[in-house]
This record gives sequence, structure tokens and C-alpha cells, in this order.
Amino acid sequence: MRSSVGSSEASRRDGDVEHYEWMNDQVRKEIEVLQRTYGFDEDEALAYWHLRHAGTLLLAMRRTEASERAEEEESTRLARMIHGRAQIESNVLQHLSALRRELGDRVLRRNYPEGWGTTHKSLDE
Repeated sequence: MRSSVGSSEASRRDGDVEHYEWMNDQVRKEIEVLQRTYGFDEDEALAYWHLRHAGTLLLAMRRTEASERAEEEESTRLARMIHGRAQIESNVLQHLSALRRELGDRVLRRNYPEGWGTTHKSLDE
């Protein structure tokens, strides 16, 4: 049985706020849904939640910057938009994706400790 949101062993060990007092009911529900949907433990679900929201906020800030430049000549604005998209993709989104993949790998390693697929079978089998 999974522990309830906010009472993970890692948080208690590290002396963090045990019940994540900053969390409202909506966030708690989202964390619980992530645990059920993806098989995350509590800390993994919380990390995924933070990564997802960080990406959303970063993209929203990027869009705000773009609207501030709306009065530029169209070709200049388009060039800036393309450059900005490439920059955020390489500097931010790839890293967030890698961190989310790591969380998924943790779940797979936990659920399939012997590995999965034919590459993990010995040659004698």
C-alpha cells in the first residue's frame, strides 16, 4: 500500500516539512493521480508534478516575452521566434524531458528488476 501524499520516508529522513504544508487539496489530488496512473511512488510523483509545472511556467514566460515584441517587423519577429524556440528546446525542454524519462526508468526498474525484453535474457535461454 502506498503512503499518503506528504508522508514519504525520504522527506521524513531529510527533515523536510512532513505534510508538505504548501500543498493544497487540488495539488494533492494531482499527485495521487500521478501515483495511480504512472506507478510513481510519492516522491517520484511530486518530482514529476514539479517538472511539469516548471515547463508550463517557462513556456508561459517565453510567450509573454514574444507578445512584448509584437510591434517588431514581421521577419525580425519570426527570426526571433524561431531562435527562441530552438533555444528553449535545447536549453530547457530537453533537460525536463530527460528528468521525466529518468522517473519513468525508476518505475520500470522497480517493476521489472530483472529487466525487460529479449536483450536481458542470457544467451543460454
